Amino acid sequence: MKLKQEFLKTLKHPAVEEFFDLVLFRPIAFLIVNAVRRLPVTPNQLSAVSVIAGIGSGVCFALGTRSSFWVAGILYGFTRVMDCSDGMLARMKNLATPIGRIVDGVTDYVNAVAMMIGLLIGLLKGGFPLPASPWILVSLAGIFMIIHGMAVDYRRMAFLSHGLGKANSPEVEYATFKHELAEREARGGGPIARGIIWIYLAYLEVQLQKAGKEPEYDREAYYRTNKNLLPFWALIGSSTHIFMAMISALIGKPMIFFVYSIGAANILFAVLLFVQVRTNGRLAGRDLPPS
Repeated sequence: MKLKQEFLKTLKHPAVEEFFDLVLFRPIAFLIVNAVRRLPVTPNQLSAVSVIAGIGSGVCFALGTRSSFWVAGILYGFTRVMDCSDGMLARMKNLATPIGRIVDGVTDYVNAVAMMIGLLIGLLKGGFPLPASPWILVSLAGIFMIIHGMAVDYRRMAFLSHGLGKANSPEVEYATFKHELAEREARGGGPIARGIIWIYLAYLEVQLQKAGKEPEYDREAYYRTNKNLLPFWALIGSSTHIFMAMISALIGKPMIFFVYSIGAANILFAVLLFVQVRTNGRLAGRDLPPS
């Protein structure tokens, strides 16, 4: 029971956790975090391990053999484990920082790019049966991974803000990091940290332009309706994309990943977008039936 309580303390709010994180990646990450918690290990060092594994995964994919794909799949799954572990360690040791949150997000994209480049090279070399050019399939899968990831991130931040009253909306996040960047520039902070913040601000600007200004919602009504939508959004989130890429690599069937990322995930994305717009429209109009 005590171990379970410790595990729960290392999580974000349960409503914003993704399914495969909860059932697979975070339990393994929790074991790693418990093993290193008393050592002088920092969350950023765990992020670095994730990047190393991501690059290794890309290299193995690029070899283009069945056995190398198997290793690549294991390494790519491990990137998610380590990506979970850095945040869990930060919460456990109270080491969370604004820069750390950005590094955590950047790590995801670096690993995804390494995997995609390696996968493209491997498919061109390996002779896997595909219905279209590897260039087309990998490019589309990469684009949709980014779009789906941004959409899920936005919905998660919106839920934390409107449903839980936490200062995590994209608008608040943008203002927070704009202030952080100004302070670092005034102090003459390191150029790497400032560059990371600048990139994250650009990312938030895209989200804000895409979403526009959201109205004020009744918190209880927003929580009641959106907590049931978030698990479905998670089905197109980062952990699901990683899980599908890992499984398709392990069994040597890369088309499984493409069918999911280009086909099934986009169908679900369109349905969820339609439902979300209607749901938020009803919330803004305050015409929800009582619970």
